[in-house]
Amino acid sequence: MQPPRFASPLSRAFLVMSVALALLVLIPRESSAAPTRYEAENATISQGLVESNHAGFSGTGFVNYNNVTGSYVEWTVNAVSAGSASLRFRHANGSTTNRPMDITVNGVLVADELAFNPTSAWTTWQTVTTTAAVNAGSNTIRATATTANGGPNVDFLDFEVAVPAADYQAEDATISQGIVESNWPGFTGTGFVNYNNVVGSYVQWTVSVASAGTTALTFRFANGSTANRPMDITVNGTLVGNDVAFVPTGAWSTWQTATVNAALVAGTNTIRATAVTTSGGPNVDKLTLGAGGGNPGKVAWAGVRSSRYGISPFPSPSGWGNAMTTMASYFPGSTPVGLWLAGEIEFNGTQSGQHFNFPNPGGTWDSTILFNSTDQNEDYLDYFDTNGIKVWLQVEPGFSPMNQLIDIVWRRYGSHPSVVGFGVDVEWYRSSCDGCSNATVSDSTAQAWEQKVKSVNPNWTLFLKHYDASNLPTTYRGDIIFVDDSEQNGSYDNFKSEMINFANRFYPNPVMFQIGYPSDKPWWSGLATPIPKTIGDDLARLSRQDRVGVVWVDFSLRDVLPTS
Repeated sequence: MQPPRFASPLSRAFLVMSVALALLVLIPRESSAAPTRYEAENATISQGLVESNHAGFSGTGFVNYNNVTGSYVEWTVNAVSAGSASLRFRHANGSTTNRPMDITVNGVLVADELAFNPTSAWTTWQTVTTTAAVNAGSNTIRATATTANGGPNVDFLDFEVAVPAADYQAEDATISQGIVESNWPGFTGTGFVNYNNVVGSYVQWTVSVASAGTTALTFRFANGSTANRPMDITVNGTLVGNDVAFVPTGAWSTWQTATVNAALVAGTNTIRATAVTTSGGPNVDKLTLGAGGGNPGKVAWAGVRSSRYGISPFPSPSGWGNAMTTMASYFPGSTPVGLWLAGEIEFNGTQSGQHFNFPNPGGTWDSTILFNSTDQNEDYLDYFDTNGIKVWLQVEPGFSPMNQLIDIVWRRYGSHPSVVGFGVDVEWYRSSCDGCSNATVSDSTAQAWEQKVKSVNPNWTLFLKHYDASNLPTTYRGDIIFVDDSEQNGSYDNFKSEMINFANRFYPNPVMFQIGYPSDKPWWSGLATPIPKTIGDDLARLSRQDRVGVVWVDFSLRDVLPTS
């Protein structure tokens, strides 16, 4: 549900915004070896053919399922250890309907009628992901068509098994310019390391892994000071995390985590966390290698929504950074992010359009597009650039031409490494007044917008946001992240049902959940603290996606997150 909009600088009523984040950036996952690829043409095939007449496949071809129920491809894969495995099926579906398949592992159904939606062409390949428990050693994975249309064209299966987490206590590591103490409660093991207040103090762990691969490095720490105490993280002498934030935790007895991903070699590795300011590092309790609790890596993005009308006084750059990094600390492996409004809609009937909060970057634009005389974003993006924070710049377009809005944002802010994409709040797409209906985004429109975003920067991701999924594209998915900003849900159970139904609608694409609206405070205020973690963990557990985002709205930000 969605109520009227909060009052804004343009005198608008209660605004609807969402907590979701899901764009394609490098996404932290559970620790794993690099995935092993199993080509479909080398698997066991029942009622299907190996073909190579549609471009874009890997290997020597792909499997074209016969148009019958029960046709299948079965792979035999090897797992170095038992555990939870990620199964990623690359497919193309040039038809106009879903071609679902049952996924079984060792004869056990693990995904019932998993959707393989249309990809718009037989030469357009996408990936569908599910997870399943596997045994150590040999396993059989079968994808079986469940309708008379058969399955999609299947290119390959990527298979990887998550590595169990392993803890390495700081007090057992090599310590330079620091001491082991135990005077603050809440640590694990026998104590923690208190860094000396000097640049260059460090803790170095020696760890061992069975195979090479990208691994989550999660540092448990406490910082009872009022300032960030950043550290450089190196693996085998190579910098993998530059000035990683170790933000204030409120007290020396309050422990949080900070996570970076890094490639490890098979066998022995050294991991060092080095203070980069004269304040030294935080108190460090332990390093966790691998998974590490909750839904590690599944919450790929965690952060906040920011608008000029949603919070007052407006936080400083470091205040926003503190809120974002604190949010990300609740979800090991997540990237701190912001859904950052680059202005807002200016209502004027069918001339309603985007009012940017920065000057014209140069050029002649549609009359519905307005600009500020001063820039309200540069100082913030500069801060985010140097503190590992990523943002999508969002518009409320009205009737303004989307291609021009994308060009303007790119010209003004495309040089910032913190900017990873462009977002559209569809509630205000072709909307002529506050409370008026919006236009639905068709498949062709969504595809055209995404193509335009990719044309200015192939690494950028588009997100589309609405509280009602029927306003978003019916079948086109591409690499779009879909954001649900529903509110006024009445209860936590209703909220979870709404969010997961939305996620299922757009599976397997990543989704973001925009949460924390004041209208829902009667139920969320009673949840276990930290409240964002409680909600995020539940949504990650319930959603089928392997990547989700959790974003807290600015309207109630100071109720749950630090902004100073």
